[in-house]
Amino acid sequence: MARPLHVLPTAPRATDAPKPVHLAWSGAPVVTSLAAQAIVTLAPGRHPAWVEYLYRPNGSKPVLDAVRAAYAAHGHRFDLAVIDSALAHSIRLRPTTRIGINVHPGSLRQPGFVDTAVDRARRHHVDPGRVVIELVEFDGAIDLDASRDALAALKRAGFAIALDDFGPGAPNFDVLAAGLVDWIKLDRSLCAHIDRSEGARRVLAGLVALVRHAGPGLVAEGIERPTQMRILRELGVVYQQGFLFNRPMSMPSLQPSRSTH
Repeated sequence: MARPLHVLPTAPRATDAPKPVHLAWSGAPVVTSLAAQAIVTLAPGRHPAWVEYLYRPNGSKPVLDAVRAAYAAHGHRFDLAVIDSALAHSIRLRPTTRIGINVHPGSLRQPGFVDTAVDRARRHHVDPGRVVIELVEFDGAIDLDASRDALAALKRAGFAIALDDFGPGAPNFDVLAAGLVDWIKLDRSLCAHIDRSEGARRVLAGLVALVRHAGPGLVAEGIERPTQMRILRELGVVYQQGFLFNRPMSMPSLQPSRSTH
């Protein structure tokens, strides 16, 4: 079994002071309850480590319910707060480690969202090229026409874009075809039975071929058994995430930056 890639503490790097931009930060909540889970690579050679930061609320409320409640209360400012907190934590990582952060597609359409995300990366001395914005799909299809400009702006700034939980529900093939996506994260439901069902393997193999032809890289989610890992590796899916490798680890609380000057 492949070992999770290690991440080591490092000091923040010096950078020029950011220029004033139009920020969408007023009224954002403070988010300190985060966990981190590594995405491992089974490919030969050396590859950058990859850590996904996950919101983990205090208390007993299910995570998805808490996330929905946070979006209902704060909208896109909740996403900005998670971005800020995740980037603050990232100073503990190697300077080449990729940083995955979930974002609701609706946040992309809000004025100042992209400028604020860029500003947060600058203030935390994080190269945007390390950051993977993972667009969550639990609220349905992404509105490509309404999101295209923001996605293009994020990519121009250096951020990578991923479609999270790809497969069930709304697969967002139009977003994939538009060439705005760098990574596809295959939903755990697509991988759950590939070692027990020939039909499940055929479906996954077809989807992997389609995505590979379109261009983005692939990550398989929810991997819990070595047999799943081996089948995915045989299909060429070498980036994998799940309890087989590691569980999300709670991060120590940090006070995110709230300055807009």
